[in-house]
Amino acid sequence: MSGEKARCRRERLSADLNDPAQRRAVYEAAGTSPALMITEGLLLYLPAATFDALAAETRKQSGIAHWISDISTSAFTKALGGADAMQSIRHVQASDALKGEEILKVLRSQGWKTAARRSYITDCEFVMERVRRQMGGAEPPRPQFAPDDPTGVHRFGRE
Repeated sequence: MSGEKARCRRERLSADLNDPAQRRAVYEAAGTSPALMITEGLLLYLPAATFDALAAETRKQSGIAHWISDISTSAFTKALGGADAMQSIRHVQASDALKGEEILKVLRSQGWKTAARRSYITDCEFVMERVRRQMGGAEPPRPQFAPDDPTGVHRFGRE
């Protein structure tokens, strides 16, 4: 996105989301006008209580109306190597970090719904290319996924 010109106010924020005061600072920076929050590559690391608070507070304490994040289900992770595939991040992940299905459940319980989604399974050939590289160029077996597997990048909206 470095080559793109913003058509709106864009602000990159750094915050320790485990700290309620820093979360409030994020909501204050977003303000009350409709805003977009992007948390790509973040949610699977957070403690469950921090994520639950973020999902609830963001909706109630700011104008954030859209939220983009990536979700990987247990079935997707298992098909790409299971526990071995996640081993490299375990040391930085909260001990009670939520799985993709649990993240979706919390978001829905807090009034967020998937407004749009790009599936890693059906829409993103780059995922299979990455797997090919990890397998030394060999064509990986195509795992079978449930047709409604929600793995991918979601744009959530307020209900």
